[in-house]
Amino acid sequence: MTALPLRHSWDLSPREAVDLQRQLAPLVRRRRFRARVRLLAGVDAAYLPELGLAAAAAVVWDAERAELVERAAALIGVTFPYRPGLLTFREAPALLAAAGRLKLRPQAYLFDGQGLAHPRGLGLAAHIGLWLDAPALGCAKTRLVGTYQPVGQAVGDWSPLQYRGLRVGAVVRTRAG
Repeated sequence: MTALPLRHSWDLSPREAVDLQRQLAPLVRRRRFRARVRLLAGVDAAYLPELGLAAAAAVVWDAERAELVERAAALIGVTFPYRPGLLTFREAPALLAAAGRLKLRPQAYLFDGQGLAHPRGLGLAAHIGLWLDAPALGCAKTRLVGTYQPVGQAVGDWSPLQYRGLRVGAVVRTRAG
């Protein structure tokens, strides 16, 4: 991804958030990552709804040493309402706070959320990848958009996820059956 002047407020209305996604989506660069990734960060958030907080964690995996080499966390107040397709605006402040506490600079990031497989092509992973100016992958538990062929029953079976004539991801079997 390339450095972009895209720093913006996360405190937007849902309508403003959708407009921003439409403006930023064309800036996402789809490229094969050919370099060997040694340091990969995994970043996720959980909610404490009774307190209005999001707890985010970032971990860095060293693939060469096959071990966890760093971890960081953040606890941030949640201000954006839950809206399908706008998860970034709810989670990004906490995710970025946790990732920002990492001392190591990962070569790529893995987020629990959509990347390109999003109605406007800018899911959480793609959006935060732009923000961080780093390769980012989304790994979501549910499908927002796209079609795919049935996936086999064995762990690791997969099918390309297509949306508007583009391959935007893959549907992967993570458990037998």
